[in-house]
This record gives sequence, C-alpha cells and structure tokens, in this order.
Amino acid sequence: ADGALLIFPSAEHLEETALTYLRAGREKAGKTMEGFDVSPTLPLAVGDDVKGLADMFRPYTALYVGGMGSRKQNFYNQLA
Repeated sequence: ADGALLIFPSAEHLEETALTYLRAGREKAGKTMEGFDVSPTLPLAVGDDVKGLADMFRPYTALYVGGMGSRKQNFYNQLA
C-alpha cells in the first residue's frame, strides 16, 4: 500500500497507536515510512447550530460505535 486512511484519529495518541503499528508493518515488509502517506479522516461541519450539526453526525457515529465488528469485539466501541 502507498498509504493509510485513519478514521477518528487522535492527534494526542497518534504516535502510540496507528503510527506504531503502521511503522512495524512497513518494517516487517522491509520498507520505511518514506513515501507512505497517512491521512487522518474525520467528519467536519461548520455552523452556528451546534445541536443541529451534532445531529448530522449521530447516525455516522452510531454506525461505527454500534455497528462495526462482532458483538464480542468492536474496536470503535472500545475507542469511544
């Protein structure tokens, strides 16, 4: 792969989480991080109606927190 798209990244914990694992995988494949793009992705909305803006993202958040993974293990649920 030429890169990774991260969902719900935490700038505070990026190094100890995603980058650690990405770097280890690249090293195992005999590659460095050079030329490997890492793009954080997250929802964004701008406006004055905070409740309305939050309501826009409730289904999106619910999908990941409640609907991804098995009943026994859901990474996004653990993250939340």
